[in-house]
Amino acid sequence: MSNSQFGTLSATQLAMEEQDSFLDDISAGVSRLKDQGILIHDEAGMQNKLLDEIEGDVEQVHSSMEKNTRRAEQIIEEKSLFRLKAAIAGLSVLLVLLIFQGL
Repeated sequence: MSNSQFGTLSATQLAMEEQDSFLDDISAGVSRLKDQGILIHDEAGMQNKLLDEIEGDVEQVHSSMEKNTRRAEQIIEEKSLFRLKAAIAGLSVLLVLLIFQGL
């Protein structure tokens, strides 16, 4: 083998070793990305479960608030009617007293 062939073979072998080293680095980077992707997927799954639980809680609280709001409106209406009826009764008694005093 001549020196030029040996030099070409050494240069080719050196280039292949560099490429192997680069490929090893790329492989390690892809492996890290895969691991990070798996972690992100797992975290997203947990976050989705938490959001589903929160959504259920919010719906329950919303339903309870609507029920309590309706009940509060009903109580306010009943109190208003009671006051109106009490005012009518008081004015009726006053009218009867005035009528009897005028006789």
